[in-house]
Amino acid sequence: MTTRDYKSDCIIFDDSYEGYSAKNFTLPEIYEKHISTILVPSGMIENRLERMSIDILSDYEKSGVQSVYVICILKGGFKFASDLFKALQEYSFTRRNYIKVSIDFVAASTYV
Repeated sequence: MTTRDYKSDCIIFDDSYEGYSAKNFTLPEIYEKHISTILVPSGMIENRLERMSIDILSDYEKSGVQSVYVICILKGGFKFASDLFKALQEYSFTRRNYIKVSIDFVAASTYV
């Protein structure tokens, strides 16, 4: 598989990062008095997820892989796993070589 410098692909927020003023975003009224800053806007998360999907498929396409499995272990990871799966599926259809994408879940009662 291709070796990629993933560290250079990261967005890093240092300790002095204060985020964006919540006044620049639409928030449910119930949260307005409790939230003063937004650290990472949802649009940025969605865009990074799309970029990650493209990178994953590019790496696997170069290595000749024909299928990718997304495996979600934690219940709290469901939203991320399903969003990643959706993005992988969407981009898989646009690739030169179609890569089948599947998702599955693993339940665990303890993580020790």
